[in-house]
Amino acid sequence: MFDGWLALMLLGATALFAGLCMAVVRAFFSKSPSRAAYRAVALWAVSFTAAVVGCPLASDSFGTAGAAGFVVVLCFSASVLYLLLSRWWEGRDAAAAVAYLQMCRMRAPDAHRAPGGAAADAGDGGAGRAAGDARAAGESDDLVSERDPAIVCAMAARDFDLTRREEEILLLLLDGRSFASIAGELFISDNTVKTHVRHIYRKTGVNRKEDLVRRVYG
Repeated sequence: MFDGWLALMLLGATALFAGLCMAVVRAFFSKSPSRAAYRAVALWAVSFTAAVVGCPLASDSFGTAGAAGFVVVLCFSASVLYLLLSRWWEGRDAAAAVAYLQMCRMRAPDAHRAPGGAAADAGDGGAGRAAGDARAAGESDDLVSERDPAIVCAMAARDFDLTRREEEILLLLLDGRSFASIAGELFISDNTVKTHVRHIYRKTGVNRKEDLVRRVYG
């Protein structure tokens, strides 16, 4: 029984360490890391540190069984918190990104107008104003393309009425991920990923990934 509790404790600690390693890989080695990924690293790091520090204390107070129970509860709590908080973090970051982009678009015409724009508009019958607006629109499009893919996906979700899950899959598709990789990332089956991708294609009016990228980045 002692060996069983010890094995359970080691298994829980290993699971916490594995969660920390996966979070670090996503945050620091991904092509398009997000703030949610860095927060996930902090969550798993705190959980793993709590396990390392708390196991000896729990073992001294309650024995090996108590330490094993502590690690199992901590591992379960960290997993649940990660699943709940990661979605909330990503949703909040996407909303903030869209709000920031809209603010940039509102400021773009005034920010990029030439110093003599008013006189030029009066002299050429509005041609200068039209050119200034065209430049502002072009620079705004450049701003969109250079932003984090999460911003582009948030805009696409709004424009094409994508669901939250479809937006997540779209972001991973733009990151060059395969269907199997997306399924593993989101803990869903390959068939579910394919179904969501078909819905994304239908809503955006495309039938292949290359066209989807062009449509999203406009």
